Amino acid sequence: AFLTAVVEALGRRSAAAICGSSQGACATFNAALECPKLALALAVCHPVGHAPERYSAIKQPTLLIFDTEDAGHPVSVGRQMRRHLPNNRYFEFTRSRDGDWEVAHMGPELLQLLGANWAQIRGKRHAGRSDPKLPELTRVAGGYRAWSERHGGEWPALGAEEGTQLPVAEDLNQ
Repeated sequence: AFLTAVVEALGRRSAAAICGSSQGACATFNAALECPKLALALAVCHPVGHAPERYSAIKQPTLLIFDTEDAGHPVSVGRQMRRHLPNNRYFEFTRSRDGDWEVAHMGPELLQLLGANWAQIRGKRHAGRSDPKLPELTRVAGGYRAWSERHGGEWPALGAEEGTQLPVAEDLNQ
């Protein structure tokens, strides 16, 4: 229900893809089970999943990414998900050897998943397109500056290495 409300607040009836990590991945799977037409594809990393045998009912193409060294998100559960999800791309990586593999590869792998399944998903419910019958309930909250600067104990700014200063919004207009 929550993810449906988020998609509708964006003025859409469905999304091209819903992505989740950890408990957000569990919410992604639950949304796919409760509202199968909400998203055309799913992508999860470090997923938590309850009763993966239920996932055989999920028909959307699904990207699964697991870190073999992450005890909080066991690969054994990921392998069960892979077995039960009928249309999946599954990846395991080892952070100590591969670094932040999911950061570098989740986006491109999701695009490949969508491309590989394009014939199946093309034209379905106009996913991701705005629906003129629904109001858009979003508003800009901070813009580029809010995402380009670090505030307190946050992770580095979006797309930046630790200690890198991104340009301020005024610099982008020059």
